Amino acid sequence: MYQLAHRGYSDCFPENTIIAFRYALEKDYDGIETDIQQTKDGKLVLLHDYKINRTSNGKGYLKDYNYSDLRQYDFHGKFKIKATIPTLEELLMLIKESGKIANLEIKENVLNLTVEKTVEMVKTFDVLEQIYFSSTSLEQMLLIKKLLPDSYCALISDYDYPWYKQMIVKYHLNGIHARYTDLTRDEIRYFKEHNIMVGAWTIKNQKDFDYFKEQDIMFIFTNRYFK
Repeated sequence: MYQLAHRGYSDCFPENTIIAFRYALEKDYDGIETDIQQTKDGKLVLLHDYKINRTSNGKGYLKDYNYSDLRQYDFHGKFKIKATIPTLEELLMLIKESGKIANLEIKENVLNLTVEKTVEMVKTFDVLEQIYFSSTSLEQMLLIKKLLPDSYCALISDYDYPWYKQMIVKYHLNGIHARYTDLTRDEIRYFKEHNIMVGAWTIKNQKDFDYFKEQDIMFIFTNRYFK
């Protein structure tokens, strides 16, 4: 079972920043999870929310900003640590150096060509074997499967869990990343019978970690590290 740092080591550092990624990779995490979006001028950057309000001292939709304009803001979140918004290039350099893995979540409502640019960048850095893709968007995962047939592609189930469960089986995707409360023993057994990998988000305590470790799922996503 891979334990992935959710948006980096986000219990101790600003989420989706280089410092959060670096500390996660230096710790015993198997890798990190992060979110990809595209700026107005075509730069691939890492941010969970569509707006920059919550995690920075700026306001507005990320897609309406050029990258150089975003750099003027401090993405410190709730921490008193200065941090800028990172690019996908910066993350992939860290991943390649570490030898660990990354789950790249491509946000659903992103600008055109975000998927294609992400795939090309992963190929350029020669880290395909270290990268796992996910999204709440079926369309985006099917596109990645078309561009990279051997890649790992998972749907992230959000509010309509039964629909995601059905689509993953119908389109022969590799995995489901589900809210941990949806993943009963019966659900996990079902996915294993269909050769579908399982990821659970977001694990917050040792009891749940131990449960999923016992169930031998593929991924857990967590803000803190568990042994």
